[in-house]
Amino acid sequence: QARDAALHKEIVERTRAEEELNQSQERFSKAFQASSVAIAISTQEDGHFVDVNESFLRLFGYERPEVIGRTAEDLGLWVQREQHDKLLRLIREKNSVRDFEGQFRTKKGELRNTLVSAELVELGRRPCLLISALDVTERLNLEAQLRQSQKMEAIGQLAAGVAHDFNNIMTIVQGHASLVISTPNLDEEMTDSLQQILFAADHATNLTRQLLTFSRKQLAQLWLLNVNDVIKQFTQMLGRTLGDHITLQ
Repeated sequence: QARDAALHKEIVERTRAEEELNQSQERFSKAFQASSVAIAISTQEDGHFVDVNESFLRLFGYERPEVIGRTAEDLGLWVQREQHDKLLRLIREKNSVRDFEGQFRTKKGELRNTLVSAELVELGRRPCLLISALDVTERLNLEAQLRQSQKMEAIGQLAAGVAHDFNNIMTIVQGHASLVISTPNLDEEMTDSLQQILFAADHATNLTRQLLTFSRKQLAQLWLLNVNDVIKQFTQMLGRTLGDHITLQ
């Protein structure tokens, strides 16, 4: 009876362990497929994909039959082979890797920046790699746009400071030229020269107004313009800015 009881207990415990194992595998399978992060399981020895989730297929644009049994090298997923080799080296040294920066190529040839995490697991006593790839391409693009926006804001602040200082200088030039040109019995040649100074000072004032508008330190004002004059002035400014290697028509 004691032997029967022990055998019965062993069977019960084995059955319970099998049920717990099945439940654990079911939970892993559900989490594996439901994850919004691209996850793949590949053999450690030769890197053949054993399974991939739907997020993996969406990220890289493949159908499941195109992936299973093939390697990342077969699909040309890694943009830089050096990154792939470094990841494998880190896994061998540490058994797991977190947030490794890797760049991949999709089936359509698009480049995706990801944070790769990987660790060694056993499937049926076979050493495998559990790899996840978090797509951060859009986040990096937004960060780059933010940095560019900050650069433009800094340029705008610099332009505003230069414009204000330059405007103060031109105010002095205009004031003194106006005083001198109002002098009685002024030589005609001198009068023409002062007119040119006033014209140039007025043009400089318009340029500072444009700089302030560019830097958003001054509200844009609307008024009627002669389009031909605007194009002529704009062409002159662009001609000095573009350089000899560009022809403006």
